Amino acid sequence: MNSTKKIQNLSLIILLFIVLSELVFAGTTEELNKAEKIKSLSPGVSNYTKFTDLKKGSSTEWEKYNTAKFFNHPEFGTMPYNAPEGNWVEQLEKRSENYRYYINPINPSEFTIQKSLGSIHFFKDGYWQTINPRLKDFGNGIYEANLQPEPVGFNASQKKSYIKTVGGEIEFNKWKLFGKKNNSEIEIADANWLNYTVGDD
Repeated sequence: MNSTKKIQNLSLIILLFIVLSELVFAGTTEELNKAEKIKSLSPGVSNYTKFTDLKKGSSTEWEKYNTAKFFNHPEFGTMPYNAPEGNWVEQLEKRSENYRYYINPINPSEFTIQKSLGSIHFFKDGYWQTINPRLKDFGNGIYEANLQPEPVGFNASQKKSYIKTVGGEIEFNKWKLFGKKNNSEIEIADANWLNYTVGDD
């Protein structure tokens, strides 16, 4: 068998595996639509104009499906910003760096998980906490995404952006956009810190 034939056969096997995986998982159109919503961790359309509150759950339901040790978790009773849609309760003790487990409180035999190739949590104060890249308004022109190992932010009053690293804070200012025209570098825009909008992203 020549190499071209082997590649074609391998391609067909891979394609068949993908199709069978989808068919086994899907079951019905309704389940497939639900699965598409659940498995997506993508942020969707970027938001540059408003700040979104996290979805709160019933504390009674959260207490029922979590051990007392996790009642003090900073996210107890609150769904992560990229949680699956629907009425779920997260079992916080099952969290790991890249894993979440949810139960449907109306039908506890139903569950869903989120799993990522990369980190979706960081370990802080004895708990796995959600890495959240969304900005929050801290007042006085300070907007920061502080729920991650190295927070990043903007200080509009001081006209700078920054990263808080383990080695200290690194600041960036005097942002300018340059381009090339007729083999010459020209300034296209200078950051306007008086006219801006801010949102989650």
